[in-house]
Amino acid sequence: MMRGEDEHTIFLKDYAPSPYKIEHVELDVRIDPGMARVRALLTIVPRDGTPPGTPLVLDGDGLALRSIAIDGLPLALTAYDETPTALTIIEPPVKRFVLETEVQLEPESNTRLMGLYRSNGTWCTQCEPEGFAASPISSTGRTTLPSSRSA
Repeated sequence: MMRGEDEHTIFLKDYAPSPYKIEHVELDVRIDPGMARVRALLTIVPRDGTPPGTPLVLDGDGLALRSIAIDGLPLALTAYDETPTALTIIEPPVKRFVLETEVQLEPESNTRLMGLYRSNGTWCTQCEPEGFAASPISSTGRTTLPSSRSA
């Protein structure tokens, strides 16, 4: 997420690794005129030493949550908190789990040049994860983007 002038900047010296590791990512991206839907399956495991009940916070901007489940079971509204910039799982499982979310976004209205957007007719994606330079990336993943003649 790109931070605007009124947003707090996180410097490398202030970065702390997430208490959770995302081991595997599967994305299914469906782009239609005016909107896109992204279904994500994230295999997540608490890092060693993470106390039970530590919230899982995922950054996101310009996303409308359509569904959320852990290990195939839909979450109750009281099990998570959604804000314009983050999704927090209040008390995630204490063992490896799969978080499944589906979000809707409007990439053609995205003028921040972050996330999924369209620029001069070209579909683009850009992400600057916090702590990227300080943390080795060891996740595996797969992205599915079906072709469409209308997009």
